[in-house]
Amino acid sequence: MENHDVKEDKYNHHDNYKNIQIKINNLNKDENDNQFLKKKKYKLKFACAKFFKTKLLDSYEHQEIVDSDVSDKTELQLIHEGIFQKRNYFDDSMCRKIEKKIDGIVEKAKRGLYLPNTFDSAPLRNKYFFGEGYTYGKHMENKGPGQERLFKKGEVDKIPNWIQKHVIKKLYDDKVVPEGFINSVVINEYFPGGCIVSHIDPIHIFDRPIISINFNTRSFLSFGCKFTFNPIRTSEPVLSLPMDRGCLTMISGYAADNITHCIRPCDITERRCVIILRRVFPNAPRVGDVTPLDRSISRYSLTPKTRKRNSSGFCYDDESVHKKSRHSY
Repeated sequence: MENHDVKEDKYNHHDNYKNIQIKINNLNKDENDNQFLKKKKYKLKFACAKFFKTKLLDSYEHQEIVDSDVSDKTELQLIHEGIFQKRNYFDDSMCRKIEKKIDGIVEKAKRGLYLPNTFDSAPLRNKYFFGEGYTYGKHMENKGPGQERLFKKGEVDKIPNWIQKHVIKKLYDDKVVPEGFINSVVINEYFPGGCIVSHIDPIHIFDRPIISINFNTRSFLSFGCKFTFNPIRTSEPVLSLPMDRGCLTMISGYAADNITHCIRPCDITERRCVIILRRVFPNAPRVGDVTPLDRSISRYSLTPKTRKRNSSGFCYDDESVHKKSRHSY
């Protein structure tokens, strides 16, 4: 598809994307989350992924996928369908400008100028929440899938003006997502040897797609890795996706909901920062809520209990491969 066709197509399909999202949100409200509805949600997510494939990004050379039933496709094909990239979304000049702004955020955090829940530090990695923040890993009161909670309103700082102006506005102008979609921004800062273990972004908190933009240095996003510790090691990924400096990456469908992703320690050889942009659902649970989470759709309800073999030959059970470590992200 030529570039001018892509540009025209992305505007024509904008309403179609919104309609798909409305259908998904309506299904999420249904209390009787039976098997039929789960399958319908799954198909809608792939319709959303297919929309992104036709509407935007031309520089991710993924496999060509023929239209067929989900059951006829390999796991690698399903992952590819949900990944969309623009490798030079920000040029060198703009990268330098944004990287300088990120350095300013780091300095403000060192001086204690942010709200307590805006900044979170872990060995070889720092996190900066803006707009919305949430509990994860060791910060979770109750462990397990679906137990993540947003912080109470006002407990993290607002999204900085420069991110609104230079990053979010560009995403809206380019029709990457509908205007008003993004209300949560996280900056992850990694140091050599740093990582984030295998996880799935909480499906009860965050809409899809998940958008990230890479800065400072080239890195990789790995899918389907298993972590072991003392010393820390990982199995070979099902897919290792390169992310160049200034590269925009979006994940949705199977890539976002049905296989874990991570940043491996071996892929962080120098300081690297990434901006992650997402939409928090308006009814996502918050810390202190007394109403239990009633939406049960999760990776567990969508993935069959089958044993699979990754590229290193390691066999694993699709539901239990990351049971111990998937929430420390």
